[in-house]
Amino acid sequence: MKTATPQRNVTIAICGRSADDAQVRYSYWSPVDGVTRTATSRCHLDQTRATNTLFLLDYQSSLNGWTITGVEPNPAGAPALETIPGPAGQSVMTLFPSLPVAETFKFFIVYTNTLTGAVVRFDPQEDNTPVPP
Repeated sequence: MKTATPQRNVTIAICGRSADDAQVRYSYWSPVDGVTRTATSRCHLDQTRATNTLFLLDYQSSLNGWTITGVEPNPAGAPALETIPGPAGQSVMTLFPSLPVAETFKFFIVYTNTLTGAVVRFDPQEDNTPVPP
């Protein structure tokens, strides 16, 4: 039976406006256990099938000047997911491929604040630890 590639959505809330005080919270529903998580410090992005994940900034984060300016493998040189940037830096989609075995892709989402010039990188699968650009 043929199936379509599903999409999951992760809403991103960034508290703070500088590189020193920025913290990220994620809200999402997990297809693995069926549980909705709200304002958590990290995402469980385990996939059991090809899945697209749309990361999008919430209203307050975009109002405070935050944009998504890139995705980088963690660590540099590690296998990377294909990504599609969204309009106006408000979102990015990762494309998790169909693999014969489970694999974890670790990556940073890079955020830039258009009001303050701050740049921060967070790995959504690790607890709120910003990494300098």
